[in-house]
Amino acid sequence: MALWPLSIDQNPRTPNWSGNGTSGIYVWGAQIEALAFPTSYIPTTTAQVTRASDNASMTGTNFSSWYSVGQGTVYAEAAGSTVAGASTIYAISDGTGNNRIVGAVGSFMLFVGVGGVQQVNLSVGSDTANVFAKYAGFFSTNNFGFTRNGATASTASSGSIPTVTTLYIGSGSTGTSGYLGGRIKKLAYYPQTVTSAQLQALTGS
Repeated sequence: MALWPLSIDQNPRTPNWSGNGTSGIYVWGAQIEALAFPTSYIPTTTAQVTRASDNASMTGTNFSSWYSVGQGTVYAEAAGSTVAGASTIYAISDGTGNNRIVGAVGSFMLFVGVGGVQQVNLSVGSDTANVFAKYAGFFSTNNFGFTRNGATASTASSGSIPTVTTLYIGSGSTGTSGYLGGRIKKLAYYPQTVTSAQLQALTGS
């Protein structure tokens, strides 16, 4: 996307205007990025500063008010900076790696664990680093499905659902690892399971 330069000249196509000695413009909050996309604003004064990583999470009643215990469907549009391992789009967990429902880019795409025991590990197709894809997965006891970009869903008919308390966005089930290292365009939750055909429709182009 091309941007016109800031100018107070009547013709913004001439950014080399020398001014008239009195008119001016104040700019506040500008941020220059080295990457191809913006990150969270980092306020500074006269010295360079850093900030903690963006670790978004939701817990307490902010989580329990919308989460349907025992079942659900999650849709995401995301791109991971790496696909060699598991870059987490979302993790629904109890704050540990023992009880979790994870949607990721990479080696596994829908993973469910209860008491530290794997229940489901579903994947469809392969990802390309930094390229957006559409993912959707549903989960309930003995009923799991996952697809990406409209492919035929991968399903499982056995497995339990963990007791969970927290949603992590862009990081793993403890919020301290498994970072996506990429971008999330959309993340949506439905408090019920859907059919495999509906999963395909959700993620089709």
